[in-house]
Amino acid sequence: MKFGQIAGRLVVLSLLAALLWAMATAGLFAMWLSLAVGALTAAYVVADRAHPWRMTLAGALLAPLVLVQWALPEFAAQLDEISCEVRGAHGQGPCREQDLDRVGPILSSRQHLAVRWLNLHMAAGGWLLGFEEVAWETMMLDRLSTRATRVAVQSQSLRSRAALCREGAAATGPTIEADSDFALDSDYAARVAAKLAKRTRDGQHRWADLRFPGQFGDHPWHVVLALWVPDGRLHATRDGDHVRMQWRGGIQYPPHVIATFPIPRLVGPPTVVTLDEAAFCGLQMDGVWVPYTLTWSWDARPASGDKRRAVEKVARSLDDRGH
Repeated sequence: MKFGQIAGRLVVLSLLAALLWAMATAGLFAMWLSLAVGALTAAYVVADRAHPWRMTLAGALLAPLVLVQWALPEFAAQLDEISCEVRGAHGQGPCREQDLDRVGPILSSRQHLAVRWLNLHMAAGGWLLGFEEVAWETMMLDRLSTRATRVAVQSQSLRSRAALCREGAAATGPTIEADSDFALDSDYAARVAAKLAKRTRDGQHRWADLRFPGQFGDHPWHVVLALWVPDGRLHATRDGDHVRMQWRGGIQYPPHVIATFPIPRLVGPPTVVTLDEAAFCGLQMDGVWVPYTLTWSWDARPASGDKRRAVEKVARSLDDRGH
């Protein structure tokens, strides 16, 4: 198979993904338009196999056109509607207030699918950009729920379920453990870990808050995105010369706005997309996502030769500061 044919099929797959996105998140117009473009492009592949680059170019131009010009504006409106439904349950205006004593899902199955599809795109984008840890963290929210969990959560009133989006809600969920010392890529986190390891005596357990000072951009993005949570702490446990470090924090979404940014269109005013965590909070309130506690552990001073990066960085941190 020639490279052009492979590229052509990848474009067809991207158009089909665009179709699924439009069907899940946007209105009927964007759905049927995406369907038409996908069908025409697929037919072109079959009819013009001798010149796959034509289809590749046509598909590469049509896919962004469908998404940016028609599907994305409707998706932004749908996301605003979902966020407003959730904000009403938290008494946050100007959204319509909800009956806080009612039971049942706050969002529809289609709205659940829309937010989960968005989360999948965000996780995939983060993974490609090198933010593997935060991508893994957010996808775990989607994997912990069961039918029994959803039924149990939705049988409670909206008033009580609003607590699932407040700080500390993750403490009531499961604990997921993972091994990685990526936190030491941050000089600040490495300094806190080094001081904590030195203060911890044999048989002791100590902890320290991990609050990244200054601006968001002052630290490695993959570290701060994964570890900047309100209750994030570093723990140290010493057994002789061996020191086991562990970061521990809750993974959950509060009903807060992250950012608002415009996306230009070919025709018409820009589409203003509001990335609102209230939409993600809604999935927690319906039991579709489960807040949880996450730990990242590593050996700061192992007896063996494992995890040399952690050993060298902690030791260098101690030496550079004269501790």
